[in-house]
Amino acid sequence: MEQKVTSEYWERIWVASDLPRAVEPERDTLRNHSYYEFHRLFSQYLSGQDGKRIIEFGCAQSIWPAYFARRHALAVTGIDYSSLGCEKASAILARSRVEGKIVHADFMRPPDNLLGAYDFGVSFGVAEHFYDTVECVSAFRRFLRPGGLLFTMIPNLAGLTGSLQKFVDRKIYDIHVPLDGAALAAAHREAGLQVVECRYVVCSNFGVLTIGDRSGVAARLRHLFKVALMGFSVVTWVIDRYVVTIPTSRLLSPYIICVARAP
Repeated sequence: MEQKVTSEYWERIWVASDLPRAVEPERDTLRNHSYYEFHRLFSQYLSGQDGKRIIEFGCAQSIWPAYFARRHALAVTGIDYSSLGCEKASAILARSRVEGKIVHADFMRPPDNLLGAYDFGVSFGVAEHFYDTVECVSAFRRFLRPGGLLFTMIPNLAGLTGSLQKFVDRKIYDIHVPLDGAALAAAHREAGLQVVECRYVVCSNFGVLTIGDRSGVAARLRHLFKVALMGFSVVTWVIDRYVVTIPTSRLLSPYIICVARAP
């Protein structure tokens, strides 16, 4: 299946990056509002599922297997086609003193023993890098047991975040297929899954905007523009958490997540 980006692209980023911080919901301040919201969502589906198996697709340098193990007592596996990404994912598990399995393989051509073996599957920002979203989701589905749940998270590039990403760095925008919630849900149905819900997550987070090359005056100005937008997001988080709930929306929300069940 054709992708818009290669493993070499990601490895150029990961080789110089530090391990990301862990997800710790009880310590998540306003600065980490998005993690807080994801934790709330996952808790709806994963509470009381101790010992069940979850696999993350595209787990390179991921903090999420450790989160699922520590917060929801799940048996965790990750799969990724980047050897460096797998090394960093394993390092994060070791840092968290969590047991888990990281598999260096392409989830499109996985080892047979992984197929039909999981109660839950999850991806964070993977499906939107494939030209054919249905084929990607169909590949995810193969890992699930009957009745298993799939969580597919993508950035909301069909809203304002996408328009702004074009402005701050068009090259980053171009490695994604922009999808809205309706299109993501439709892809899951076409892949033979039953959509439980498909919704926008977090009222605003312009911190997700990415600027690949910050050299030059123009890039630095775009970065300052991003910082100003992040200030707006912080204000919305304060209101959302302490004053009144701000609805998520196609226009402003930075993420979309589809929860779907295998037949």
